[in-house]
Amino acid sequence: MKKIKIVFIFLIILLVLSLSYLCYRLFLEISYKDSFNQNVSTISTSNNKLQNNEKTNINKTKQINIDDSKIKKIQNKIKNYTALGDSITLGTGLENIDTEAYPSLLTNTFNIESTNYGIDGMNSSWLLYNIKHGDYVDSIKDADLITISVGSNDILWIFYQIIADAFNVDINNCDNLIQSISENFAEANITEKIKMIKKLYENTYSDKTKKDLKDAIENYKKTWPELVKTIKNINPKGELIVIEYYNPYHNIVLPFFNTNSISFNKYLDSYVDELNNFLYENNNLGYDIAYIKDDFYKSDSTNVHISPFNFSLDPHPNKNGHHIIYEKIINLLNEKSK
Repeated sequence: MKKIKIVFIFLIILLVLSLSYLCYRLFLEISYKDSFNQNVSTISTSNNKLQNNEKTNINKTKQINIDDSKIKKIQNKIKNYTALGDSITLGTGLENIDTEAYPSLLTNTFNIESTNYGIDGMNSSWLLYNIKHGDYVDSIKDADLITISVGSNDILWIFYQIIADAFNVDINNCDNLIQSISENFAEANITEKIKMIKKLYENTYSDKTKKDLKDAIENYKKTWPELVKTIKNINPKGELIVIEYYNPYHNIVLPFFNTNSISFNKYLDSYVDELNNFLYENNNLGYDIAYIKDDFYKSDSTNVHISPFNFSLDPHPNKNGHHIIYEKIINLLNEKSK
């Protein structure tokens, strides 16, 4: 009789645990293809402030195997390379920037002189401001190839603020935003986790957020043409390649708290698509586009990884993502060299 009682109690406990887990999965079921398990990268609170613009020289590493004929054709035209942009350009989120970031891959493949001016948190207005005040001008002037990855932070910073608020992180007083969010979520109980996700959803769809995003995109649309024209005025002959925008949370499916709203991932997609459409419509300004979005959505290309046991919102490309960017640029340069 005693054994039966113990078994019965054990079954009750198992049932409670199972129901708790199912409840949790109901509110936080994430569909994401086999993700790379990479460490969370640092996004400091200085993301929205001007930082030291000291040059970051790209070290030489082992050359990646590519068709030699392609390399020789491109080498005849490309001797100097300047990489402008945000944390994607810098290589934030990678284990080894010098061997994995797309500017490093290009530099080492073609054995060329290069400078990486990538800065965490850089947005389009900030980059334009820096150039107009004399930063990077000499490097831009001498470059045969210029790449730009900037504009994502024009809207992403708004989402960072939303996420920080939902996960009880003081964005102005934390050394590592993404890590703080992950830790707060990991330490929360199931009820608290549900509240965090619900608050994230409510903040995302609020009227204030929609207005902030609309204003940010309008500012981007004013800044982007001026930025490109400024660079082209400094160097009208260099190859200018810009990186297409992607939604790092495209494959995330969050639960519906309001059936009248579109899904979280599609909601973010709509803003990223608006940036991209403007990018496509204005390539007559004199730049080519490295189309990466579709490949990113079909493969494991970012450090985002969300499951009941792992919560990383790091939006940066992983090693595979940087290789995709690198290959797209190679293909563009190869077409240009024909």
